[in-house]
Amino acid sequence: MIRSAFALALFLAWSVGTLQSQTTPDLRPLRGTPEQLGIHHPPPPMISSGALGAMKSARISPLLRPDRTPPAELHTDSPVLSTSFTAVDFDGDGAYSGFYHIPPDPHGAAGPAHVVNVVNTNIEWYSKAGALVGGKRLGKNSTTAVGSFFESLSPVNGLFDPKVIYDQFEGRFVVVALEQTLTGADSTSRILVAVSTTSDPSGTWLFLAIDSKISISGGFRWADYPGIAVDDKAVYITNNMFSFTTGANFGSRLWIIHKGAVGGFYGGGAATVTVHDAGTLSGLGAVTGTIQPAHRFGAPPATFGTYIVSSGWSDGGGADFLAVITVTDPLGTPTFASSFTPLGGDIFSTTLSDAPQLGTGTLIETNDVRCLHTVWRSTELWGTLTCVPTSGADAGQTTAFWFRILTPALSLLDKGFIGGEDIATGTYTFFPAIAVNSSLDVAIGFAASASTIYPGAYFTGRLAADAAGTNRGSGVLHAGDDYYVRTFGGPRNRWGDYSGASIDPSDGSFWIFNQYAMARGTLFSGEDGRWKTAWGNLAATALPIQLASFSGAVVNDRVKLEWTTISEVNNFGFFAQRRMNGSMDWSEIDNSFVAGHGTTSTPQYYTFTDNITFTAATDYRLKQVDLDGSVHYTDPILVDRPTSVRESAPTHFSLSQNYPNPFNPTTRIKFQIPPKESPQGGTSFEFVSLKIYDVLGREVATLVDGVMTAGEHEVQLNASNFASGVYTYRLTVGDNVATRKLIVAK
Repeated sequence: MIRSAFALALFLAWSVGTLQSQTTPDLRPLRGTPEQLGIHHPPPPMISSGALGAMKSARISPLLRPDRTPPAELHTDSPVLSTSFTAVDFDGDGAYSGFYHIPPDPHGAAGPAHVVNVVNTNIEWYSKAGALVGGKRLGKNSTTAVGSFFESLSPVNGLFDPKVIYDQFEGRFVVVALEQTLTGADSTSRILVAVSTTSDPSGTWLFLAIDSKISISGGFRWADYPGIAVDDKAVYITNNMFSFTTGANFGSRLWIIHKGAVGGFYGGGAATVTVHDAGTLSGLGAVTGTIQPAHRFGAPPATFGTYIVSSGWSDGGGADFLAVITVTDPLGTPTFASSFTPLGGDIFSTTLSDAPQLGTGTLIETNDVRCLHTVWRSTELWGTLTCVPTSGADAGQTTAFWFRILTPALSLLDKGFIGGEDIATGTYTFFPAIAVNSSLDVAIGFAASASTIYPGAYFTGRLAADAAGTNRGSGVLHAGDDYYVRTFGGPRNRWGDYSGASIDPSDGSFWIFNQYAMARGTLFSGEDGRWKTAWGNLAATALPIQLASFSGAVVNDRVKLEWTTISEVNNFGFFAQRRMNGSMDWSEIDNSFVAGHGTTSTPQYYTFTDNITFTAATDYRLKQVDLDGSVHYTDPILVDRPTSVRESAPTHFSLSQNYPNPFNPTTRIKFQIPPKESPQGGTSFEFVSLKIYDVLGREVATLVDGVMTAGEHEVQLNASNFASGVYTYRLTVGDNVATRKLIVAK
């Protein structure tokens, strides 16, 4: 092993006052400077391990391709894990860049047809079925930057602390990574940013380098541990700022990148970037703890930008706080206003304990109490961090924590701990990430370890209607396969430093990305611990939708499903799914889409017939898609007895969802033309038009334009000449018109 070119040791020391419980805590937000309110600054964050330099080995093994993992064992009320697959691991990361790295810094985001993950120091993208589509090292390997993801920005080392998000406003992925050199007076610090021009990560990317070497308090400082978020106007990046020479913390900074879709950064032109001391400008002072920007969903007032959250604040006498900064007018003259949101009294200590693991006395590093992930949606600000509860079942154990804040009042709505005691007694949980859908249902991914289990990747969730302070049972993304020890000769057995959770923009489900301890190997310097990463897709809700009735029977040797809703608010439609022959996996039935009834609030009756010949007992369930994109599932039903019922289903006007979708390059579109009443009887005809339109409403293809008979029809669309993106197809039959969307994913 060759040691890093530099190694910084940052020894943190702070005092925490004796915490006293408050029986009736005041949860109203407080406004004022920390000094005025008697609130202490959070402890300084640790320098990220990626910034401490790449650790090089004499032997780099070949890239390990992902493999499928068996269905995870789920707790009874945990969210439903519908898909999982493994991604890059310790050796594979080394194969990309020529260096081994700890911690992996796993982070990921989902788009319409792909998931993208980054670790130190590479980027990969997969199909949602788990097939590796592409991957590159982020920066320079030991000899060259040629062939790297950020090649056009001439990286001088392997980069560190990467993160990736999906900009749902523009349909693009955004990647950030950091670069730093220690060369005396010529030391450098850069933020490297990339944005895809479409939702396809295999396509073209735009790149931007930001000089983050900033003079603060009489000296130059470098940027570490980025936070990244977007709204409809800008990309927000935050960093902790450290001394090049001593490693001392000098607060945080916020960079605002104007999207500028026409002529600006998102349009391939010059980027407009501003940098701000948001802590000082908001009255908090030079915030020594990490500040985390909120990934914003929805459309609040035009002048609003986003929120920035800092954790670890305390009055030293029993009260804990989140500091929340409101960013206004981000593209003009940004303003910053701060408020302290009380967390309800004696809830946690800011000093974390490292986690035990099975098979060794070496503990897993859990880092510090910094805010790890924040999301704003529907007037609510959600976030996660890691702490140590001072009471309850998890007292004294490092534990993942989530919070929910009402905006713009910035008052606490809810909070909770993810104890993991249903995984194993004495479980430590850490490095959580959160995703929130349009129904305010939540999924949270986290790491967990205990003296009786190896460190692994887990998840939980909660519905908007769940009881305050609660979350569901723990689900298993991938349990640890072995114990993990990998320090590269340093004092810390690094894990994390974060994880990924995001919303699937195509169906509203959740994707989580995290690491687990794989089987030991790759021995050098007496250590053989290895990490591996995994993706998991969770159903959009943890509980099934409620129906007045849902049944199935065999009719004409086909399974006919019938159901009646309790209400129909915002219902877009239903898809039918089946699970056959004892399989653990659900498959969506081709052309099973049944249109809903918009925003009606009265019960509705539906029916769908599965066209396969019934041969054996089969499970069925329904997937309901709402107009806002959220997805819900019913409890399954078992159809197990054939009957002798015969009936003739009436023919009606309908346009099915194309299948497959997304697709490349062909897909099938089915539609049904109702019979036209005629006094003379005989075969009926209708003039039919089926056309394709792009997002600007321009006609790009005509599939049908003429007279057709009543009945069921199918046409094929070949989109070889189409660009990747979302299109609309419209069926017109007489006075009947139906429209659906399709996605071309190349």
